[in-house]
Amino acid sequence: MIALAVGIVGTMSAIPVFWQIPGRFLAGSAAAAGIALINSVANLAGFGAPAVMGYLREHTGSVSIGLWIVAAVEALSLALILAFVPPATPELEQRAASRAAHEPA
Repeated sequence: MIALAVGIVGTMSAIPVFWQIPGRFLAGSAAAAGIALINSVANLAGFGAPAVMGYLREHTGSVSIGLWIVAAVEALSLALILAFVPPATPELEQRAASRAAHEPA
């Protein structure tokens, strides 16, 4: 139970950071499309994940496999973020500030 609580705390605390990613390297309508893509995938997962968990619990008698799948998806997400999202640098911050200053309100 403690491990599940720690896992939920980690997942929930990562959400605000995760939603900042599209705006860090996309601008304008591209940032909006990135946010929309994330939202669409999350909605599909919210629809499908309970069905998959129910199926796994019905056929295995345990939710452990489903939770391992969730952990694997989160680990894959971390690997993709580390591989493709550029680290924060002063140049990146200046570019983001410059883009924000030149975008119409």
